[in-house]
Amino acid sequence: MFILGSLLIGAVVASLFSGRLKKSEIFGHMFEDIRLIEGLPGVQSAGIQDWTNWSRGEKTHTLAVNVLWAGDKNKQDELAAQITQLVLQNDPKARDYDFLNIVITRGYSLGIAQAHVSQGYKHSRAEWTTPPNQ
Repeated sequence: MFILGSLLIGAVVASLFSGRLKKSEIFGHMFEDIRLIEGLPGVQSAGIQDWTNWSRGEKTHTLAVNVLWAGDKNKQDELAAQITQLVLQNDPKARDYDFLNIVITRGYSLGIAQAHVSQGYKHSRAEWTTPPNQ
């Protein structure tokens, strides 16, 4: 009974903490980005990371988007452009980043065999200041 009660309390605390993260000023925009990206056709899941790098006395800030996609490999460039456009139009903090890094992974898993191929797209703020097709 003690274990069951502890699990219930843990679930409630995790739920409350998750809700606060989604509404927080720091992470809220990232949850919305994920929701929008996962709404694109063929996107199975998406994740977002906020990277900060210090090198040679300079600091750079990158928004990294990782997507698991079940679409046509010939349309990856189009998907990357759609993701860029979604993030730039809907994320109020997007322009605070120096780089936008998008990694699209396609693949399969049959249980006894699996294969995955990733394609990366990284652009500086100057390269994506104006969304594609505008």
